[in-house]
Amino acid sequence: MPSGNKRRPVEKHSIRRVFHPQLRRLWSVKPNLRTWIFQWFSKAPQEAIEALAGKYTDAEEIVQARIRLGLETMGKYYAKAGYQLVPLVIPEFALQCSIDILLLRPGDRVVLGEQGDLDGQVRTIVDALRMPDNPGETGNAVPTDDECPLFCLLQNDRLISEIKVTADELLQLPEQAFNPSEREQAVLRLNQMLYGQPMPPEDRAALELARKILQRRGEVKPHDASVVVHVKLNHRDARTFDNYFGS
Repeated sequence: MPSGNKRRPVEKHSIRRVFHPQLRRLWSVKPNLRTWIFQWFSKAPQEAIEALAGKYTDAEEIVQARIRLGLETMGKYYAKAGYQLVPLVIPEFALQCSIDILLLRPGDRVVLGEQGDLDGQVRTIVDALRMPDNPGETGNAVPTDDECPLFCLLQNDRLISEIKVTADELLQLPEQAFNPSEREQAVLRLNQMLYGQPMPPEDRAALELARKILQRRGEVKPHDASVVVHVKLNHRDARTFDNYFGS
């Protein structure tokens, strides 16, 4: 994980993209957030609302269509950096947001000397939790089909009232808990496939990428980190959301 004191928009945006599906899931399971989506649906262009009236007959399909239009309306309102954006913490919705970060990093002293300072890494996480302000903050990335809209935690970091950080040793990245011998066998098999027979260029490129991923996994690099972010939102109407996000 890069230090926030260095401009690493691509890396920060990649972390933002990890938080995106978790926040999208939160919007889908919290009844209070669904109510907020319906308020945005009511702000949609009248012609868009009328277009839904005769398109669906099933009650659940109507609800889902209204949710999609509500999120689309909200996303366009907060659009920046080439993205439609849906922030959770906004001045109209929440008074404050407290963040508790568990940051697991390699514990070897030599490795610690090479990685970004703790304050800078926390800055990286905070930057990834907020909306990007311009294309430069996403590395000029463009939204995928899955990122229309892109869900973010914060409209801006001024809405954070408290940050607590706990740093501990990273022994192994969570997705790397597998048998090393199985990885070696898989890499060997990929080598046989790559060099043992002709294949279309696109298939070869895909296999080479898979081999690189397998070779990379199992190693803890100087800038690796596993992050769990505990977010507590205090709302104007005394409701509280208490949720965890990981990267």
